[in-house]
Amino acid sequence: METTTEWVYLPQSGNIRDLDFVTLFEHAAPETSLEWNDYMQRWFTLIIPFGGDLQIRTAKNVTGPWSHPKSIYTFPEPWSSDDVFTYSPKHHKELTTEPNELLITFMSNTDSDDDDFFTMDTAGVYVPQAIRVIIS
Repeated sequence: METTTEWVYLPQSGNIRDLDFVTLFEHAAPETSLEWNDYMQRWFTLIIPFGGDLQIRTAKNVTGPWSHPKSIYTFPEPWSSDDVFTYSPKHHKELTTEPNELLITFMSNTDSDDDDFFTMDTAGVYVPQAIRVIIS
């Protein structure tokens, strides 16, 4: 595993504009987790493409090369319906109890213009959800 002493935090000038940024991988989520996992012995990040499953990408080094996305969870209704989208997957290592588990939260929302969407039946759509994924 790389150590944080190998990372560059800011250029000597102190101006972030002087950094040379690189793309780690395509189609990165704007809000997600990027962490080292001792069980996998890999860095990982989570992705939810619009209308898709929860996916994971892994790499031995934070700078890559990164794996292709792999689906690790299929969202059930109502989070998989046509008018609901899911986003912002985040891992919460502090809540896990086993080395091979990921505890992930995600958000969802609707693109529906229907005024009746926010009813008691759909009240849970815009509420953070948590799932447990076991790594095999």
